[in-house]
Amino acid sequence: MAHTILDGVLADSARAGQYAARLDPAAVADAYWHLTQQTPGAWTHELDLRGADEPF
Repeated sequence: MAHTILDGVLADSARAGQYAARLDPAAVADAYWHLTQQTPGAWTHELDLRGADEPF
């Protein structure tokens, strides 16, 4: 079990300019897939996904 946070909007490249924090659907899918492939020796309990263009 993992707690995931998507801090942004899933947007394809055609509509991506409308949103401040854009998340690439393929990159999000890769991150979720990684959760299913982890070994018990070191695994993620919480995953926070944000767009690289988000100002901190």
